[in-house]
Amino acid sequence: MLGSQARPVQPGLGLKGWTRAAIYRYLNWPFQARLHASDPLKDSMKIQDKKPIICLLHPGKTGGTYLKSVMRHNKGAWTRRIKLLSHRETAATTAQEFGPDRKLAFSFRHPTDRFISAFQSRRRQGRPTYNRMWSPAEATAFLYFDTPNELAEALDSENDRMRSAAYFAFNSIMHIRSNYAFYFENLYTLANEAENIEACIDVSNLTEKLPEFLTRLGVADFEIPRGAEKHANPDPAQPLSERALANLAEFWAEEYEFYNAFKEIETSLSA
Repeated sequence: MLGSQARPVQPGLGLKGWTRAAIYRYLNWPFQARLHASDPLKDSMKIQDKKPIICLLHPGKTGGTYLKSVMRHNKGAWTRRIKLLSHRETAATTAQEFGPDRKLAFSFRHPTDRFISAFQSRRRQGRPTYNRMWSPAEATAFLYFDTPNELAEALDSENDRMRSAAYFAFNSIMHIRSNYAFYFENLYTLANEAENIEACIDVSNLTEKLPEFLTRLGVADFEIPRGAEKHANPDPAQPLSERALANLAEFWAEEYEFYNAFKEIETSLSA
């Protein structure tokens, strides 16, 4: 079996069934070229799928960790080529990497709930599921705000310093900074991508709609793994005041528009 490390083949060496030139070309390909030339998942599972690859986006605090746990557990049942993505990948980056005809799938969540969850998660540095230290900007933001309600209320503060700190926090706290616009740019781009969206699911419907979601990804025969990874939230519920809700709806207006558009797409896919 050929070694995995690229190294020159000395003249005069031979392997049965291979010409010296073929061996030399193979072993001296760049590593990434060999990696993409042989897809272990496709080779081992014999997926005969000529359809475009499905990219499962992972907007933060939308149940994506749980979905990816379920997908990995049922890898042997995949009938489509699927790429499980990190928080960093977006609709734009997937189009660049896999082509504009690639398909998209993702989960989403009401912006108010996502805001609260994102704040609380980063306030405790992702614990207990993760242990991801604050960035310097996050550390600064949490010097000013202890609760999501404090942050949302500060958006219309008469104190310029606090209002500026609130704007800074929205651009600094992970998952709040990476809003729906980060993943889809704007509503116009989302509309253009609508035909490429293979599946989407509101996290509030996760239990009820999961079978339909997975079936659309080509995983009709699946099981839920015991202890599938869900983010545990040890914090007590922290509802927002009327002032905070109004501020968030105004400041994050596009996020709510994205959410409404996602709901329409989810409904149309279920029709």
